[in-house]
Amino acid sequence: DTKCAETLKKINPTPLRPQGSPVQESYFKVIDAVAAQLKGKKTFISPKVWREKTAKSGLPGLDLPLDVGGKNLPPSEMVKIFEYAGRYSLNLRDVVGAAHARPLLKSKEPEHRQIIEKVARGEGYLAIAITEPEVGSDVSAMTSVSTKVPGGYLINGEKLYNARFETATDLLIFTQAPGSTEKDPKLNVFVLPKISSAFNI
Repeated sequence: DTKCAETLKKINPTPLRPQGSPVQESYFKVIDAVAAQLKGKKTFISPKVWREKTAKSGLPGLDLPLDVGGKNLPPSEMVKIFEYAGRYSLNLRDVVGAAHARPLLKSKEPEHRQIIEKVARGEGYLAIAITEPEVGSDVSAMTSVSTKVPGGYLINGEKLYNARFETATDLLIFTQAPGSTEKDPKLNVFVLPKISSAFNI
């Protein structure tokens, strides 16, 4: 409550700045600089704006491989940078690293590599569509399905709460694959440009 918050503020008026490794400290400074630049503006909580402004430092591609323009930082380095960004806003959890783009690293399609490279440059971002009415984010209970047809796949289903759709350039859609069961769920994952005739909002 308010009284409790005031008491905590008196005990610790400003949050202690965490200490990081030299690599982490360099990104802490980047985050501080952009936070100061955007302070008081509506764009302060915009992952899109943050990714654009931190692209030169490599923040959007910290956990991506070097060959796609990333920095290849290990999770042990990433976790504190995530935490540090979160001190300013939980929205910034989508600013550090590739986030929803990481599943595309398993693809060998040139188009998918280009998307990952855009993400690393701060020019692209992926929204993700998993959650559905009635079943939530339980992938084993998803009702969206994908069926192989001549020339590609037919996708049928409905999604809710598509994380970061407004600021995304592309969308990852998760569906049940043919032969999937509740005990042995098999998924097909598709990537589509945000502006596509394949789905309705």
